[in-house]
Amino acid sequence: MMINIAKLSAAFALGLAVAPHSTMALSLPLRPTDLTVHLEQCRVEISMNATQNPALRVLRTDGSEVPLESIGVSVSNNVVRVRDQEGQDSLNDLVFSFMLQPTQNFQIEGANLDLTVTGPETSDQVAKDDQKSDRGKSEGEGCVAPRLLNLVGGAAHVTGGGCTKIILTDADLTLDQTSQTLEIEATGGRFRIQNHQGNITLNAQEYASGVIVGNQGDLEVTMTQGQLTVEGGTGAIKGQSENSALVVSGHNGRFEGSGSDSELQILNSLMALARLTGTRILSQFSGGQGNIRATLEGGSLSIDDWAGRIDLQSSRGTTVDIEAVEGDFAFSIVDGNGEVTDITGHTRGILADSDMEFSRLKSIEITASASQTSVKDVPQITQMNIVGGHLDFESSNVGGKPKIDLSAEATADIMIPQPCIVRCDGPGAKNLGNIRVSGCEFRAQGQPWGKKHRQAKPSLRLEVTMQEDTEVVVSGY
Repeated sequence: MMINIAKLSAAFALGLAVAPHSTMALSLPLRPTDLTVHLEQCRVEISMNATQNPALRVLRTDGSEVPLESIGVSVSNNVVRVRDQEGQDSLNDLVFSFMLQPTQNFQIEGANLDLTVTGPETSDQVAKDDQKSDRGKSEGEGCVAPRLLNLVGGAAHVTGGGCTKIILTDADLTLDQTSQTLEIEATGGRFRIQNHQGNITLNAQEYASGVIVGNQGDLEVTMTQGQLTVEGGTGAIKGQSENSALVVSGHNGRFEGSGSDSELQILNSLMALARLTGTRILSQFSGGQGNIRATLEGGSLSIDDWAGRIDLQSSRGTTVDIEAVEGDFAFSIVDGNGEVTDITGHTRGILADSDMEFSRLKSIEITASASQTSVKDVPQITQMNIVGGHLDFESSNVGGKPKIDLSAEATADIMIPQPCIVRCDGPGAKNLGNIRVSGCEFRAQGQPWGKKHRQAKPSLRLEVTMQEDTEVVVSGY
């Protein structure tokens, strides 16, 4: 029976020891050229060592003898094949130990392997030598021995190496201290990548899940029914997801994401810029810094304890929850709902067919159409146009000369601190039945504000411009 396994065409290595020397081991010499291995349901250990000649040693885990004729090991043109004459289960207690040159390409094809790769790439001296040899080279150069791992089931442990391509199907993978370009295709299974130096391209699908820790380089992710957590590290992150979840925590770099029916969390991260575009994405930004630009259809956007400018365009029922932001907030919200509070910068934007609450802002400039708009505790009203819909405005600290425009049968309930003067202008102000003012002095259309009196607190002057069929209720307190 020919046992076929994966191709390994990248450069890695992990920290499990190779099989010990044994007089019972079967030893076969190899050539220092490209190597292809076909194995299944056994333990494979690969050691990269420049001081020894390439060789394969096969032994049993209990140290007993491995007769050549019992497993039918053959080496032809540096292709290792195993013809199991005693049944597939007999490979379970075998260890295939390869000693290879660091510059030697190798491919491993198989399923349900327990694979370990170690090598001198993990040493500090080799890392220094790699840095010297890579000076002046572009990305992708300086990768002396690219390797490919194609693993179905089983587990792989890899430490060190560079320019790695890994294909996983329902397998478990651990990478540590790998370097340069890394490409992973994962279908199902789990993976963990830590302390990688270099760019990573990841394609995860069918419930593959993984963790990337401390990556120093750019990360490009494509996920379909996948899950990924990125912890720490630096570099740009670009992600595209469908029915997936991505968590980025403690990262320093840039972010660009798109997709649908997915979840995104960016936590405690320093982002030069974060861009997000998608449909039905549940997104959260918390405890970090950087400008955010989001274009969303449906889903939700939650931002709290964040420093940076926020630009939002949303539609189709997006829920917006923004709190404690140090920076400006610009928005265009159509068919949305939510709350915006504690913004230290200027808030300005457009609402349409929405239900939004704004409170404890530095200042606001807004045009709301056919919306339910609530504005509370905002000291500076730059501009407020209410086109249809309803406005609830209440502020104990509003200053200056706030001006509110009402049109298209809009209504407004306004509460302002005393002493106060309210003047209503425009075509709608002619119908005094649509105006109710209590606790403030009232000025009808065309009447002057009057002289300012010397008093401890000057009167607040509110001007309301009313188009026909609009209504306003103003209360001073």
